[in-house]
Amino acid sequence: MLSGTISSLAYRLRHKIDSRYRVAILGADEVGKTSIIRQFQTSEYICAFDTSYDIYKEYAITVILNKEESELEFVEFRLPDDEGEDGEGVGNESWSPPFADAHVVVYSVTSKRSFLRALDALTRVQRLFRRSAVLLVGNKSDLVRVRAVTTDDGQCAAKDRGSTFIETSAAINHQVDELLVSTLNQIRAKGRTPLEGPSPSSRSYYSLSKARGLIKKFLKKACFQSKSSDNLQRL
Repeated sequence: MLSGTISSLAYRLRHKIDSRYRVAILGADEVGKTSIIRQFQTSEYICAFDTSYDIYKEYAITVILNKEESELEFVEFRLPDDEGEDGEGVGNESWSPPFADAHVVVYSVTSKRSFLRALDALTRVQRLFRRSAVLLVGNKSDLVRVRAVTTDDGQCAAKDRGSTFIETSAAINHQVDELLVSTLNQIRAKGRTPLEGPSPSSRSYYSLSKARGLIKKFLKKACFQSKSSDNLQRL
């Protein structure tokens, strides 16, 4: 009963936040999409209360950056196999990226194949969502001895396509915070209109503020204060 109450409060709370954005994490199997999202959930920039909903199968984090609060809803998208689920190749028009305010396209630096598939996905995203913030991410940068895609390869590919590039290692949490900050900064810079939700009255705003406190208390997670990102390199 208690967990159901918390889920209900969390669901109501998500409508209070003024700036909510959807972020799609795209990539082939085993490039580290899920690991990156899990590291996002431990970032020093977030309010780490649980926003997973059994009913909606969604999860999100609330980020406080430069004293502004935003909720990022993540959608993980697995790129189709090279031959496709129906025997067709990735290069055809049989699939489309999901709608999002930002698309983070991930490949493994240990897999040339995942890199090529990421570039195909990047092209599709930019063709369909011209106002989306787009980032190309080379994950598993800690696996130096088995690297198959150089940093220059990734940088050149991103530059040619006008997207941001960064290498990360979700395994050792290297540059994952920088990726999170860059993603949100680019969404804001693009001037995207936040996902719309009801505008609460002052009374409901107060109630939801109390709900926020209950959620944090029950889940025993701390909400970290904002840190300026001025000292972080803008990607």
